[in-house]
Amino acid sequence: MPVRLISAPEAAERLNVSARTVYSWISSGRLPSVRLSPRCTRVPVAAVEALMNASTAQGRADLASLLWDVDPDSIDEVRDADFLIVRILTAGRPEQVSWMFHRYPRAKIERIVAADKRLSERVAGGWRNLLGLGDGEARP
Repeated sequence: MPVRLISAPEAAERLNVSARTVYSWISSGRLPSVRLSPRCTRVPVAAVEALMNASTAQGRADLASLLWDVDPDSIDEVRDADFLIVRILTAGRPEQVSWMFHRYPRAKIERIVAADKRLSERVAGGWRNLLGLGDGEARP
């Protein structure tokens, strides 16, 4: 079975990082690559998925500190996505925020920032600013 390869910018999009970061990971050996020519580098899709899974597993384990009032084992990442996103936006550490952006689509996070009443106006305003959402997309 042939190995599926993607470009570094495509890998960056999947990993939710910049292309420069992907090239840095390739240079350091963190992310394997195939050099097809001096100006053409490709990354195996399996390596990108492995990196995503490692990041997801590490981040998931670190969410327990945000779940002081619920049993962490009872939380389902899909079913309780809105709850987890609100908790991370409100009190998450950088690695938890990174996990959130890798795990959930940006559009879902933006929707919660724009409309979820569980976020204080101060927190929602800060995230609207960081995400580049205009005042026109402020909560109703």
